Parts: sequence; C-alpha cells; structure tokens
Amino acid sequence: MEEKELFHQLLGKHLKWKRIEQGFTQEGIAEKTDLSDKYVGRIEQGLQSPSFVIMVKLSEALNFRIDPLIALIKLEMKEYKSHE
Repeated sequence: MEEKELFHQLLGKHLKWKRIEQGFTQEGIAEKTDLSDKYVGRIEQGLQSPSFVIMVKLSEALNFRIDPLIALIKLEMKEYKSHE
C-alpha cells in the first residue's frame, strides 16, 4: 500500500473513533464543523485528504490535538511497513 494511502486510511480510522467516542454521528460532526456528512464519511474511509484548516475544525469539534494524532499515525505506519 502506498504511504499516502495508508496515512489517509489511518487518519480516517482515528477520526471515526474519536467521533464515535464522543457520541457524534457523521451528520452531527458535519453540522458542528460546517462540512457535509458525505465529506466527513469520505475522510473517515480514507478516500479524502482533509486540509489543515479542516483538521483544525475537526480537532476543535472533537476536542483533540493534531500533533499527537499525527505522531500515533506515523508510529502505526512504521509498524505496518515492518510487517510487509
């Protein structure tokens, strides 16, 4: 799997977990961030790459810091590559 694709999939997975953990539906988080629920779904599926501005909106809505999330994703990518 290409590095960029893997990053998008892992990012989407973590954003989905954070959304569910906080009790939001895709529609609810979309409304809170002024995004469409389809766009949120595409991000969560790893099909869409959110801009930094969108990441800030999501991090504020879901109450998380971006830098630790990126560090975690990088660690998971490293682990994934070591098993290829």
